[in-house]
Amino acid sequence: KPPMHPPTLTAEVIAVLRESVSSGMQVDETCADTALLDLGIDSMRLISIIVELEARIGLDFNKIVDLEPPRTVHDLFELAAKGCRDPSLSTEGPQ
Repeated sequence: KPPMHPPTLTAEVIAVLRESVSSGMQVDETCADTALLDLGIDSMRLISIIVELEARIGLDFNKIVDLEPPRTVHDLFELAAKGCRDPSLSTEGPQ
């Protein structure tokens, strides 16, 4: 099983995704394996999601710039956890 992310982090990522997909599309924790492209999220929309996550969870763009671009919802959770400035939301814990 993948590492559990703090509920607040997961909730914020899902909230941003819900705002970014077409209305009526279901996005929740069960969508972890869903490809972002299947949700209609292309690279341009992904950038706007990342910018929104920067604002909401303090995502540090410098921490994620070298990572592989996320392809699934789970990848986006991972990216948010790795790039999060708030150690209480990050999977890595306090530095």
